[in-house]
Amino acid sequence: MTAAEATELSAAEMLDTATEFELRIPHPLLDASPITDLYRRRARRAYDRLGRDVALAPEILRAVSAADDHEVERVTAYLRARS
Repeated sequence: MTAAEATELSAAEMLDTATEFELRIPHPLLDASPITDLYRRRARRAYDRLGRDVALAPEILRAVSAADDHEVERVTAYLRARS
């Protein structure tokens, strides 16, 4: 899996999770693409923060997007050590 594929998977899973927790689209003619785009941008920002282009599981991308700088550096150091 590539980082781009992981980004798409993360966005899809985040939308699924939001829907499970009763996210409702306000108008029946609207689709969920703006929400999916939001989650896609969030995943890309997580990759930007890491400075690494490796495929990560959606739960890791969510954790990185919510992490502080020190925690992100720890993940980056781990990824450097593993490559």
